[in-house]
Amino acid sequence: MKIIRIFLLFIIFFIPVAGIITTPSDLVLKGENRNITAFPEFGKNLFFLNLQKFLTDRLLYKIKFEEEFFPIFHDYFSFFKFDKNEFSIEGRDGWLFYLDGLAANAYKQHCFSLDETIYRKSLLSNKIPFLKELSSFSQAKFYIVIGPDKHGVYPEYMDQHYGKPGQYRLFSKFKNVFENNDLTVIDPHDVLVEAKQQFIGKSLYFTDDTHWNLAGSKVAFDYLMKFILDDYQPIEYEFSFIKHKNGDLVRNIKQPNNDFLDDLNVTRANLPIVQVYDFYSNELISNSILNFKGPDFGTMVINNQSKDKRTILLLSDSFGYALKSYLSDYFYKVIHISGYCKKAASLKEIIEKAQPDIILYVNVERNVTL
Repeated sequence: MKIIRIFLLFIIFFIPVAGIITTPSDLVLKGENRNITAFPEFGKNLFFLNLQKFLTDRLLYKIKFEEEFFPIFHDYFSFFKFDKNEFSIEGRDGWLFYLDGLAANAYKQHCFSLDETIYRKSLLSNKIPFLKELSSFSQAKFYIVIGPDKHGVYPEYMDQHYGKPGQYRLFSKFKNVFENNDLTVIDPHDVLVEAKQQFIGKSLYFTDDTHWNLAGSKVAFDYLMKFILDDYQPIEYEFSFIKHKNGDLVRNIKQPNNDFLDDLNVTRANLPIVQVYDFYSNELISNSILNFKGPDFGTMVINNQSKDKRTILLLSDSFGYALKSYLSDYFYKVIHISGYCKKAASLKEIIEKAQPDIILYVNVERNVTL
């Protein structure tokens, strides 16, 4: 029994230590489109949270599984196909949609007329006070940016036998609650629906993922910039569309087949050279041409060639990733911090350090009350 305990203790300590030793410090996690987390500076804000991310990124075989085995599994070994699972539901033409959600079932929000009373109470008792406190920490202009659910932008690809896809949108019933509390909401849903007509055979969202792609986020970016600047002139980019694979909705089902080009590479003439820093340690991470699939949360991008010399603090969930590079191409400084923290006081120190001119709080529609 003693030998077994010693063996188990050895395994517990061996896995993280071996991962730390064998994992390169400059590794890019392709599956998550970010650099591996660096060891945090002791004594700095959120040290233990960043230490946890540092260790998690280096778990032995974690990266090999995510980067190598996982895609192969979906391409060759996923023989079993389920109509539904706990994550996603398949619609028309190989499109997948997010099935679950805490505020309300994400799928039902766009298929049925749901009673919004319980969500209004949640919104008023939790989210509104949090956002108002957050906006009070500085003189920066504060905007709430909604990342519309894919269900509402592409309801025609949902299962047409389940409810009435596209006829309902729960968020529209309490959007005014934000506005009645003097909070500016930027909701690009309508402009995305209109813009998709220009992308026949292509899409503004990944067909196998919950998120908008760089085309969809560009539409949203241009829309939100009209709130920030009265005389905004969009920057023109070149889009090269490709096929996306292994999105966050492809888990225990086989990769659906469809002909949509739903991912893209983005470029333009004379892209700026930008400096990317760790926001907490001020350590330089890179000095290179702006990357449209760029760095992770906790980073600060400096663009000395920017049109606008203001500082943006981007507090976001994962819908902020595709917005970040467009912001970094336009503004002098963009600081990207995870907005998953729901205690305003925990973000106060970050806001004071960032000294932003503008704060963008980006939240996916299905979780807007959380």
